[in-house]
Amino acid sequence: MSDWVERRALRQQNLSAHAADAWQDAIVAIENSCASFRKYYPTRAQVVVKPQNGHRLLASITLENAPPGYSSPNKIKRLVSISFADAEAPPSITVTVDSGPAKTFQIEADEEHCYISFEKKEVSPDEFSRLTLEDPLFKEPQGKR
Repeated sequence: MSDWVERRALRQQNLSAHAADAWQDAIVAIENSCASFRKYYPTRAQVVVKPQNGHRLLASITLENAPPGYSSPNKIKRLVSISFADAEAPPSITVTVDSGPAKTFQIEADEEHCYISFEKKEVSPDEFSRLTLEDPLFKEPQGKR
């Protein structure tokens, strides 16, 4: 049986050793979600995901025909910036959509694994991608109505 100091050390070791893995899992989930979007909604939007460097990913979304309920029938362009900061404690992923407020996801660890969390709850990489992309893909930008 381990004591709290050993458990704390294990958490810190997992975080140091595997935070970048959690970031890579997030990247894969974003890329997979965008590929699924292109497959199931091919006429709704063009989605291009571009790695900027090892710590940043940009998703450019151009809604070709505004979905029902949008105030403008014109093309709507969205930009999602996803950045990984591993120099800070704890490491985090910051998401911004257009010029909106940033949403921060922490990368945390327990004694067994490293994971992404949002609002103090563990989220899977797939859930991270949903929280990151669902609004820009399916909701009208603020201030466009």
